[in-house]
Amino acid sequence: MKQRHPVLMRFLDYAMMDTQSKGGVEEARPSSDGQTVMLNWIEHELHDGGVADDQRHRLKDSSLLVRFPGTKPGKTICYVAHVDSHPDAPGGAKCIVHDDYPGGDIMLPEGGTIIPATDVTVRFWVFLHPVFQATRSVF
Repeated sequence: MKQRHPVLMRFLDYAMMDTQSKGGVEEARPSSDGQTVMLNWIEHELHDGGVADDQRHRLKDSSLLVRFPGTKPGKTICYVAHVDSHPDAPGGAKCIVHDDYPGGDIMLPEGGTIIPATDVTVRFWVFLHPVFQATRSVF
């Protein structure tokens, strides 16, 4: 088996967690045990990584807010973990890693769905570009 980067493995662990919301529990946050497990896991990893208790805050909706000091005066980086999903969405993703992806269309194994290469590039850029822009202004 190919050895994978620890960050990739952590991401896959998160993606495979069943955090599906429970229907009919509008007042409860988080609404499922899986959501609580994920929030606790993220908070534990942050603590183990050296994030101080006063930098981590659980909000009323059970989101986890973490504040990191920026390297420029008056700048702060915030990380928010929000774990709910729609009750109709299945929990626990089936992850596929394309090692050494050469580009081009991606065919998914179940049902033969094809994700065109143009969609892969556009979705990646639309999702990550704002993140790159925001972090560049802080560092």
